Amino acid sequence: MERPKFFNHNKESDNRSTQSTTSDIIDSIHYDYFNSLYDHHPDAVFTLDAFGNMTNYNKSVKKIFGYDDHELALSFNRYLIFGKEQWLTHFQGTLQGVTQNFKTKVPHKNGSLIDVDIIYIPIFNQEKAVIGIYGFAKDMTNYVQSQKELTESEHRFKNVYTNLEAGIWSQEMEEKNYTLISPGVKHITGYSSSYFQKGSWISMIHPEDLATYKNQQQKLWQGEKLYHQYRIHHASGEVRWILDQTIPVFDANGKLIRLDGIISNITELKEYEDKIKHLAYHDHLTGLPNSRMFTDKIEELTNEESSSFAILLINIDRFKNINETLGRGMGDALLKSFSNRMKQILNNGALYTRLGGDEFGILILDLTEDIKLLAQKMIDQMKKPFIINDFEIHMTISIGISLSQSNTGTAEDVIKSAHAALSRAKEMGKNHFQIFGSRLDQSYMTRYTLENDLYKAIYNEELFLVFQPRVDSMTGTILGAEALIRWNHPQLGTISPSEFIPLAEENGLIIDIGDWVLKEVCKYIKLWNEQNLPIVPISINLSAQRFLKNDLITLIKNLLKEYKTDPTFIELELTESTLLLHEEMVNDILRTLKELGVKVALDDFGTGYSSMSYLKKYPIDIIKIDQSFTQNIGNSQSDEIIIQSIIFLARGLNKRVIAEGVETDEQLIFLQQQGCDEIQGYYFAKPVSDKEFQLFLAKRAIQPWKESPLCTK
Repeated sequence: MERPKFFNHNKESDNRSTQSTTSDIIDSIHYDYFNSLYDHHPDAVFTLDAFGNMTNYNKSVKKIFGYDDHELALSFNRYLIFGKEQWLTHFQGTLQGVTQNFKTKVPHKNGSLIDVDIIYIPIFNQEKAVIGIYGFAKDMTNYVQSQKELTESEHRFKNVYTNLEAGIWSQEMEEKNYTLISPGVKHITGYSSSYFQKGSWISMIHPEDLATYKNQQQKLWQGEKLYHQYRIHHASGEVRWILDQTIPVFDANGKLIRLDGIISNITELKEYEDKIKHLAYHDHLTGLPNSRMFTDKIEELTNEESSSFAILLINIDRFKNINETLGRGMGDALLKSFSNRMKQILNNGALYTRLGGDEFGILILDLTEDIKLLAQKMIDQMKKPFIINDFEIHMTISIGISLSQSNTGTAEDVIKSAHAALSRAKEMGKNHFQIFGSRLDQSYMTRYTLENDLYKAIYNEELFLVFQPRVDSMTGTILGAEALIRWNHPQLGTISPSEFIPLAEENGLIIDIGDWVLKEVCKYIKLWNEQNLPIVPISINLSAQRFLKNDLITLIKNLLKEYKTDPTFIELELTESTLLLHEEMVNDILRTLKELGVKVALDDFGTGYSSMSYLKKYPIDIIKIDQSFTQNIGNSQSDEIIIQSIIFLARGLNKRVIAEGVETDEQLIFLQQQGCDEIQGYYFAKPVSDKEFQLFLAKRAIQPWKESPLCTK
């Protein structure tokens, strides 16, 4: 009989005995069927002889293990057996006629190990002797890996479930019993799972949160998930905050059958929130409520239909001097001591706040209390000195009071009124209180409004410059101009600098305003230069605060560089008081400006602490005669003599002279006769906008309203 293909897959096999003994076994087997099954079986199918050599194998052997025919023919033991002893045990057991099933690892040709499930079936001859082995090897690598991952996943879940501080629970709705209570629930509530089989969750909820909790539960029946916070009583009696996320589960008919939830202990988070809220609404130094709480409470009251209250703004007089003399540490200690003393005379219904610095605010809701008597009592409390670190400190306070009746305005209006009253109290000599009313001068309210709005003026681009030309006294040729600042208030219209510059000097904004003017002038000079206009020097008034700030030179250098400005076109005007109070520092700054090419003018000469030594000591280029002298030409011989002296002295020192405030023929003729270099005043031009000034520059000269007989045509 011809050898079937089933045993002819390996044509190199020389084992004749195997062929002869197996031919009888397969005579009754459908030849093609078994060969097809053998070749296409996904598992590795093979035969071994009694010595362990592979005599036949299907395609899957090579596919699964990666070896070729030559490598497989050499030795099955060499390539396919990883656990030698394990294999030998099962191999010998099969040769003894017992089918074997075992799991092992087989090395792939690429070096990796393949998990396999092997079955060995003995092959018997007619004499019932074992002459070989049928082998089946199933690749279990993916299965083993998935089982490993499943085991690891189960371990992770168990680890999370057991150790997670959050609590996981599940409740069946029909029986109202809990089918799942994780250890985290006990960690949070203090109760074991057995408690929830007898008791209910609601029994733990804080009474103040119970009504809200029940209302929230109704949403679950409508299919909404809950994500809410409430308090519970821990088994120890401690109150804890809980974050509860509950998910409703419905059956196919839309019936609520189960609730699944996760709870977390957020007590610490709530405590942090309370601390943050406290910090947001309280002063860190004194522990008092701060300006935010003060303002919020007043806004709340003004929005109520019927509310009457009073606010008192308290300012410690000359506190800045105490701070500068004794140090900030002493100042802080004084503020704390003052706060405590004031608390002792206020009733519990008053809101006592620190608004910032040395300013405090009190909100009184009980208007049956005599507010005047309370204010005077506070002032009298200051008669007793404060003892701070063995220092005896005497101080006084000023108080501004605003009374608010129903629907009398906004919170801002009420606070403004109190500030206006406070300003009035301080102007009246401090250590005093004032109540805002119809008889209180409205100028104090305007002053407070301007001071507040001035902070926003620069950033809202409400400030602008005008330019007043300076001309040659004989020809009218434009020799320069003074840049003057104006404020276009959104409600009050154009505001004169005489109204807001003093405020800026008080609150320190004069520095920002001075920087803005310097920058704007440099921008204008660059613009005029680009338009090919004849450029003339522009003078800028600098306050002593801005002039003496140590970054002035750096600022000027940066602006000159940024706008490519010729420094000879910049003139800085200083007052005599600046020179007098800071002589050494001023001298250094002036010499540096001189080196840069920036000119310096002495403004309002003769009105302050006039000293002729200034003109010799400092590198000043220009002297400006104050308009108070110019206005008296023809009316005061002494003023005329002063003007003559100033011009004579300036010419002798090689300095230019500018007369301000020239408005009449008589004034101009007198100044021309004395040899004054430049004229500034309404006689030639009022301060004009930048566009009008550009027209003047284009003409190069200005004719006076009425020409002087001495003017050169």
